[in-house]
Amino acid sequence: MQLLVENTIMHSIDHIETGQIGVLGIICHIDEAQIYFHVKDNGPGIPKEQLDTLLTSASGGYGIQNVHHRVQLFYGNSYGLSYRSTIGEGTKVILIIPQEIGWKKECMF
Repeated sequence: MQLLVENTIMHSIDHIETGQIGVLGIICHIDEAQIYFHVKDNGPGIPKEQLDTLLTSASGGYGIQNVHHRVQLFYGNSYGLSYRSTIGEGTKVILIIPQEIGWKKECMF
């Protein structure tokens, strides 16, 4: 989670035009099988060409790619990161991991 929040600040919130207030939100929810962590911002958004390469070596960076692959190595290919972004509106990254038996149904930060 720390890397996702840091990346949101460095690559999105820090690039908001002067006069706008940057917003970063973290939400967590749990269903019967999975835990979803959402990190959302109101930054400039990510162009589709760049968004399509974020989780690959073609992105030029390794942090997000490493997190995604480590989650998949540990939990399987059904888990990991996904991105949604709209230019001028912001970006949301979702981290999905399996729920462990006995976890509560809500997440508190």
